[in-house]
Amino acid sequence: MIPKRAQEITPFLVMDVLERAREMHVKIYGASSPSTAAVLQLLGDAHRQARNFPAASETYREALRVRRAQVGRAHPDTAGTQNAIGILHADFEDWAAADAAFASALDILDETLGPQHPETLKVRLNRVRAAWGRRQSGSNARKYAATVEALSEILGEKHPETAAALRNLARVEAERGELGRAGALLERALAAQRESL
Repeated sequence: MIPKRAQEITPFLVMDVLERAREMHVKIYGASSPSTAAVLQLLGDAHRQARNFPAASETYREALRVRRAQVGRAHPDTAGTQNAIGILHADFEDWAAADAAFASALDILDETLGPQHPETLKVRLNRVRAAWGRRQSGSNARKYAATVEALSEILGEKHPETAAALRNLARVEAERGELGRAGALLERALAAQRESL
């Protein structure tokens, strides 16, 4: 049944739909198909958004196993699943596990898509954000800023991903006490959002 209002769509409804999609994909394409891996990754995303770490972790790991078996360890799809695992660990502040997952994804994406590809830059942002979360290095803000600028150059100042990255960088700068820089970044993000509407 499709809900009549958007408010009726909950993570649990999404998980139910994705569980059914998973069953259908397994039945039609098999448990180890790339299509099944894509559904597993979406299901892992839904579990993560519902803050269910064990289910998300298990589902992502299953998706990673399928991806490695189908497309290999050095494929952008495999890197995408490793990035999702990194995000999950960062969400639950397991910084070492997040960094390891992001590092694996970056190794693949640097090699297959190149260091300036938007997907590579997004994972690099995630890795720097995780390093910032654990406060390991004072240079993290500079690395993050450089990656945001590279993303802006590639996608353009008006791209929604650029706006999101600018907002996140503004938060980092505000946490560092750099309120003037944070304000300027927020103005850029707002301008980008206005242009994309």
